[in-house]
Amino acid sequence: MIGYSILLGLLLGGTSIGGIADAAERCTDCVTAGASYVALRIPPGTPLAGYGGMPRRLVFPDVFDRYAHAFWFRPSVGEHDPVAARALVLESRAARLAWVTLDLIAVDGSFTRAVQGRLARAGVPAATLIVSASHTHSGPGA
Repeated sequence: MIGYSILLGLLLGGTSIGGIADAAERCTDCVTAGASYVALRIPPGTPLAGYGGMPRRLVFPDVFDRYAHAFWFRPSVGEHDPVAARALVLESRAARLAWVTLDLIAVDGSFTRAVQGRLARAGVPAATLIVSASHTHSGPGA
């Protein structure tokens, strides 16, 4: 019985997806959407953002610059959970919106402008761009 339910669900789901695709192709005033996820590789030694409790602090500040950008805190020693970037793009005939969120403590205007510049150089069509951070205290950042 469960096997038949799964098969029926796949058949019905497949026909409804086909119907949606056909309708979207005919619709000139519709909004289309695309989404993406990519895991980011953070090298060991990268400073971590947030929580500056004593277990994360160096016994002595890094006055000899052994850990770049990690003067008071111990740098990361590896990856516990993946850090990622996610994007959602919504587009109509009149406008395009791109929303990118990153597993970082924060982003600022200069970072957003750098992302806009890279997208333009890569030939990505212009869009209203929103770049936001998840505000993780366990990801990269100083």
